[in-house]
Amino acid sequence: MKAKSRFDRQVSASNARLTAISPKAIHWAYRNLVQHWAFRTPSGETACGECGHKFHHKGKSSFVKCPECGRLLKIKDTLKRKIEESTYFSTLETIDGLQVQRVSLLSVTYKKGKPKSVASVEICRLWLNANGLTTGTSKNRTLGHYLDSFNWASPIELKSGISETHVIISNTYIYPRLTLIPELRRNGMGIERNRTK
Repeated sequence: MKAKSRFDRQVSASNARLTAISPKAIHWAYRNLVQHWAFRTPSGETACGECGHKFHHKGKSSFVKCPECGRLLKIKDTLKRKIEESTYFSTLETIDGLQVQRVSLLSVTYKKGKPKSVASVEICRLWLNANGLTTGTSKNRTLGHYLDSFNWASPIELKSGISETHVIISNTYIYPRLTLIPELRRNGMGIERNRTK
């Protein structure tokens, strides 16, 4: 969409200047928001989903600690060789006097006998100024009845407002190291950090 108002032009300029999401935020989301798995066969052969190390465990508990990497893992009794986990997370940042919530999709793939694979894709950005005006920038949506049907190759560009889809996926866990515009801090946001782990 072409920027029509002064606020839209400010958002377009700020949107182009944003840098990639911090690796620390992605690491936080990986450590706190997804389940960490261990694959166990009926014979007791167990494979760590984190590092791929194989060991023998026949205990009845639902968690085990990997002897190689030391990570606490939830045991999944299965013959499957692959488990995929995904979740949304967001960061709150300020740029040019605007508050922006950046929503990303974190995808983790655990393969039996191999180290994990972590990927993160930024989906949308919700913008707010001191006067309460809001708008959104996002990847293009594709046709379909699923909420998170996005064209992953499209750039994040200005949209004509915030759709219901963006509101739903932005209601997620927030990275605890956040920056706020003074008006939000004055009104009490950031004092009690709810919806964070």
